[in-house]
Amino acid sequence: MNSTFHDIPYLIKKEKYLHGSPIYIGYENYSDTQNSATGLGSLHQHQFIEICYVAAGSGIHQIWNKSYPVSAGDLFLLNTAVAHNFFSATDGHHITVRSLYFDPLELFGSEITEIGGKHYLFGLFSQNNFAVHLFLKPKQLRTITQKFDELLQEADEQLVDWKETIPAMLTMLLITIKRLADTHQSTQTYSDPNSTSLTSAVLHMIEENFNDPSFSLKSVSESLHISHSSISRNFYEVTGKHFSSYLCSYRIQQAATLAAETELSNVEIASMCGYCDATSFQRQFRQVIGVTPGEFRKLQKQKSAVQAENEIQTTNHSLYTEISDYLQKCRGNEVISLVASCLEQGLPAEEILNLGLVPGMGAIGEKFRANKVFVMEVLAAAKAMNNSMELLKPHLIEAGIKPIGKTVICSVSGDIHDIGKNLVKLMIEGQGITCIDLGVNVPPAAVVEAVREHNVQLVCLSSLMTTTMMGLRDVIDTLEKSGLRSRVKVMVGGAPVTQEFADSIGADCYTPDAVTAAQEARRLIQEMNEP
Repeated sequence: MNSTFHDIPYLIKKEKYLHGSPIYIGYENYSDTQNSATGLGSLHQHQFIEICYVAAGSGIHQIWNKSYPVSAGDLFLLNTAVAHNFFSATDGHHITVRSLYFDPLELFGSEITEIGGKHYLFGLFSQNNFAVHLFLKPKQLRTITQKFDELLQEADEQLVDWKETIPAMLTMLLITIKRLADTHQSTQTYSDPNSTSLTSAVLHMIEENFNDPSFSLKSVSESLHISHSSISRNFYEVTGKHFSSYLCSYRIQQAATLAAETELSNVEIASMCGYCDATSFQRQFRQVIGVTPGEFRKLQKQKSAVQAENEIQTTNHSLYTEISDYLQKCRGNEVISLVASCLEQGLPAEEILNLGLVPGMGAIGEKFRANKVFVMEVLAAAKAMNNSMELLKPHLIEAGIKPIGKTVICSVSGDIHDIGKNLVKLMIEGQGITCIDLGVNVPPAAVVEAVREHNVQLVCLSSLMTTTMMGLRDVIDTLEKSGLRSRVKVMVGGAPVTQEFADSIGADCYTPDAVTAAQEARRLIQEMNEP
């Protein structure tokens, strides 16, 4: 998460994660890599304590303007207002970090919550420390992971007195980390009383007082009892910005958030962000952002609309992928249920077909060709496909989506086998092609009549016996005599049929299996449709 302002860390407020629960625990993958352009705007700071450990991968942990290499087992305890972020070690990889957030003031009392005190969080931040870094051994990491898991379970289950139990469990976690820090030779405590910890204190004051027009470096100096020059020098060393410039950018950052997320007027926003009048606010807003508050609102609304559309598309494609996966697993009920659910949500029937069902059938067809699934599995998937098509057909018709073409399919005269023919039909229909199934033992004249009546582009003929193979040629000869041969393509197949035989009888295409038949049917019809 990057700041809109390249020189100010993004502020994460408590309510983002600690709304309705005293703690937050979650995983996050970081894939961005660190480069020369990585500034403080690539970091974030928060209004709560963070305990985090690297669960997998390796990379860089940047704390303010310093970087530290990290890998699985590195644990950090970070005080409030500490700007930091994780970065992947290399492009194409990510580092997985598990974090625990909490606000001590909401969970503990007495000296434990006295920021800067000797016993603050059981002394973990004594001596002006602002961060603690432990290199955990596998057994120690398992201990910390277990305590995270127990806290997460307690927060999720919310059993009797769970809000009282969590502080107790968190206390045990903090004491465990404290003991590890005290005895661990490889522990690092990041402390710099002359710069970083002082700057963190100043940032606390900025967060609390930025909406006060009278707030300035002078008021900070008086509150901390430290000279202007010391504060200014240390602040610049850590942030790379002068106090006044940072305060201005921070105020505008808050104003930009309000402008993007609320309908407040410029006058109201100016007042809430420490400006005495709207004119100076708008002038400074334009200097920092580059556009007026009104123009900024419009740009953010456009950006939000695009993001919302992208999120919808991502969700939709996830549903289509799920349909495809269920179809490949022959889970027909789930396929039909998902297709129905997609239609109820108003998703286009054409997308459901072309992005969900067709890829699923294509994948299972490839598995069948590679002998990874059996015929019965393909039949089950094809049945689910066709049942789904029954749901889609009214919506496709309503949307004006027509089949790409028509085909007549049958087993030729004398052949009563239909299993292979039926499988080919199901697979072809999955390509968006209407199949007129004439059945088995079909004489040539009936095929010609169907071609003329239905105005098809393709004739699919099956023969599973050597004694009926010549029936394939009879159909082609009858089409020639009727004058319809030039209007259609003829595809043949069946156990005894070969490419050589297909060529000898003048067929346009021979296919050895149902998968190839479906693919070739689509190709042939598309060729016929071309002007």
